[in-house]
This record gives sequence, C-alpha cells and structure tokens, in this order.
Amino acid sequence: MFKFILRYYLPFNLLFDVFTSTIWQSNVTTASIRGLILTSIIFVGWFKESQSKIFLPFMVITFYVMLLFPFATNFLESLRLSSKFFFTIWAFPVFYVHSHLFTSKVIKRNIFILSVILVANYVVSTLFGIGGSAYTESNEFLVGSLADSWLIYSYVLFLYIIILKTKDIKGSAKLIYLVMFALIVLQLILGLKRTAIIVFFMGIVMFLYLEKVNIKTIFTMTFGLFFILVLLNQYSDVFESRMYARGDRVQGNYKDIVESEYRYLESIYVWEKVLSFENIPESLFGFEAYNSRGNYGTSNLFGERFLHVDYNIIVNTTGLVGLFLYFYLFYFIYQRYKEKKIYLDYKYRELFLIIFFTQFFASIGGQMLSISFGSIKFAFMAIAIKKLR
Repeated sequence: MFKFILRYYLPFNLLFDVFTSTIWQSNVTTASIRGLILTSIIFVGWFKESQSKIFLPFMVITFYVMLLFPFATNFLESLRLSSKFFFTIWAFPVFYVHSHLFTSKVIKRNIFILSVILVANYVVSTLFGIGGSAYTESNEFLVGSLADSWLIYSYVLFLYIIILKTKDIKGSAKLIYLVMFALIVLQLILGLKRTAIIVFFMGIVMFLYLEKVNIKTIFTMTFGLFFILVLLNQYSDVFESRMYARGDRVQGNYKDIVESEYRYLESIYVWEKVLSFENIPESLFGFEAYNSRGNYGTSNLFGERFLHVDYNIIVNTTGLVGLFLYFYLFYFIYQRYKEKKIYLDYKYRELFLIIFFTQFFASIGGQMLSISFGSIKFAFMAIAIKKLR
C-alpha cells in the first residue's frame, strides 16, 4: 500500500488542491485529513530507511522550527503553516531513498496524470464557472481553486524534458503529450502570472543551453511552438481582455512597476527590521515559524496579509538562522548532485539543474507553502539525482 501511495503522491496532492472549494470546502477538517495522510506517508517513508544520512539536515531544520512553536503569538496558525513547509521539504529525502519505486513507466504515468488533471481542471472550471478570475469578472478563463498556483504549471511543464527525450514514446503517444504540453502552456500564458511565466522561459533557455540540439528536437519544439501560437490565436480576445485588466503590472516603466510592487515594499520593511538588530533574538530566530501574517500583517501599511516573497517569509518568521538552514538544504542537495552528476542519465541531469536553479527565482513569487508545487519540486530533484545512466 505504501509503495502505491508514494508512487502517486504528487497527483494525490494536486487532486486535493483541485477539489478544494469545489467538491469539498477548505476548512480545518479537510486540511487535517490531508495532513494526517501526508504525515503518515512521510513517517513511513522515513521509518523504512531511518538510518540514511540523507534525512539529517531535514531533521535539523524541522527540529529548529518546532522549537519556535512555543514562542509564536498564534501557536495553531504557526503549526498549520509550518506543517505545509515540512510536507514540501521532506519530499526530497523520502523520494530519494525510495527512488527505486519510480521506474521510467511510473514517472511517465505521473507526468501524464498531472497533465490530465491540469487540463481537465481548466475545462471543467471554465464550463461550470468554478472559481474566479484574478483580473476580470468574466468566466471565459477559469482554473478553479488553482487560480493562485501557477508555479505548479511551470514545473509540470519542466517534466516534459523526460517525455521529449524518452525514445520509447513514439507516434500518437508523443502527439498526445505534445497537445497536453501546449494546452498547459496556453493556460500559463493566459494566467498572466509574471513569475511563473518568467520561470518557465528561464527553464527553456537553460534547456537550450544544456541540450545537444538535433534535428528531431528542433522539429518537435517547432511543432509545439506552432501549435501553441495557433491556440493562443483562438484565445486572442481572452488574452487581450486579461492583458488590459492586468495593465499596470505588465506595461509601463519597469522601474515604476517594481517600486509599486508589494514584494519590493515588503522586502525593504522586512530586511531593514531584521538587519537593524534592534531586537537581536527576533532578528536571529523570528519566533513566529512561517506565520508572516500574524507577525507582519498587523498595524502597518500592508494590512492583514501574508508576505509574498519566500525569503522574506523565512527570515521574518524564523530569523537569519532559519534562512541559513533553508539555504543549507539546497547546498546539501546540490552536493548530492555533484557526487553523481557524471553518472546521471543526461535528461535527468538537465531536469535537476533546471528545477534547482529556477526555483531560486520562483521563490520571489512565493508559494513555498504550496504543498503540490513544493512536492513536485523536491520530489523530482530527488528522483533525478538517482537516475543513473
């Protein structure tokens, strides 16, 4: 049972996000059920290989964050938000030690299911008016409860490196994958979330830099681009109306846009406070464990809201020590990659590097507490490192 659940851990999380606020409402009960299931999976995954040193840095940061709970102004909120962080980062060691479960067939099946969920969610949401548009009041483009989860789309698209370079996917099967790829790209573009779109194109640039381009790859990418342009032309009215509604965030002077962003303003506020060391314990430890709304959003010009930038959330709520431990996780992961890189299957080496480096920029757009996005990111970094030639 554990093996089956872990193999489809990523589609399970994405399905849960899709069904939230549609089939069932987002509340303490549903979140608790999900949390209990994920905790059980991670605990069993750790228990089966508990002697592995791969778990050590993840245990350290988990223990550190838990030590902060008694100091939080809202213990339950801090626990709730921190648990999302734990579920994402622990995907790496669990998937790393159980990577043997992820055969080529299982990986392709995961990519297919994740893609079908994203495409079907768009179709059903738009047909039945599920969810709302971030910029317009119309129902011509809806993605249900994923309306603020666009980095999921970017990182599912990165997984298509495996599809593109797997030789046993041919003919109609490859065509189906290409159609789904194009439909997901279309959704990403129509979503107009700048960070997610920029991350996706950063990934393409990295892929072209790393890839040994051949005629087949050029043909496939050209066909895919043509199909995307045809689709985008069919949605030209939707695209124009959304661009118009988004106006002040995608047009005009770049400097003015940046300086008007809450991300920019919050960064000044947070880092001036931390680096001033007016309250040394708070600068070092934060004491609010991922509850940036409780710690930051009250009685200031930003109102009752979460911080947008991941690094701001971390340093504001777990201090400079928490930020150091967070970056150490990625140093640790990269060291595991360096140990194996000359032995890796090249397509998985490309995938690891693209996910690893783009995620640093993606963190500017936030969503570190999105379980689906974080799990895809950490799980596939782990799987990629274990796929040898």
